[in-house]
Amino acid sequence: MRSEAASVIYDLLETISTLVHAYEEQHDPMPDGDPVDVLQSLMHDHQLTRQDLPAIGTPGVVSAVLRRKRSLNVRMITALAARFGVSPAVFF
Repeated sequence: MRSEAASVIYDLLETISTLVHAYEEQHDPMPDGDPVDVLQSLMHDHQLTRQDLPAIGTPGVVSAVLRRKRSLNVRMITALAARFGVSPAVFF
């Protein structure tokens, strides 16, 4: 059983979480689209170039992904999710 103080703090955190989520949805929504569209949007938002993503491969590999000549694999998706702090699901 939670104490009254813990219950108040929990309710406050839940309210803050709901407000932050609503703000993000309104001001910085995650784009719906294919994995390449999501990657391009994230790169644009973070002002990154192909050279800024060595964790997924060389600039040539990144370029091939962006031109849809190569698909993202599990390793790349894991690296991108960690790099941008998003769920790997956004790349599926």
